[in-house]
Amino acid sequence: MVLRIFPIVLIACLWLAGCKSGPTVLKVGDTAPDIQVAEWLSGELKGGNPFLRRVVILEFWATWCGPCRMTIPHMNALVEKYARYDIIFVSMTDENREVVKKFMAETPMKAAVVIDKNQETERAYGIQSIPHMYVIDKNNVIQWEGHPQTMTEEAFGDLLAKM
Repeated sequence: MVLRIFPIVLIACLWLAGCKSGPTVLKVGDTAPDIQVAEWLSGELKGGNPFLRRVVILEFWATWCGPCRMTIPHMNALVEKYARYDIIFVSMTDENREVVKKFMAETPMKAAVVIDKNQETERAYGIQSIPHMYVIDKNNVIQWEGHPQTMTEEAFGDLLAKM
């Protein structure tokens, strides 16, 4: 009996926690590494470095990640509420573009959706679990990091007021 239940429990735990787990390397106060975008699937910003001297909300996620999917409405609400500010919301995945495009056709995402080139940005940020979000200020300093769901609209507004 236990052997039959164990795979179900394991799958449920992985789904709830994301399939990656553990602490990240970067913390509040650290300089944010460069963001390497292989491809913009939505919200493309033209020109030089679009992240330079702007507040960047960088979220790491994947289509197969249940907790990531559950954060999409929350992230969409943040994007809508703060659309008038000079903030770039970026949802980054290392998945195949066709998989992500199909997902986006079924699930609207208001943040810019980008592909992480060879997991360069994910490795630079030391991502060990997804979803994971960073708030990076105009001076390229990490001001907040954690699970996107734990960043309430009120806390987000308070954080922006300090930057």
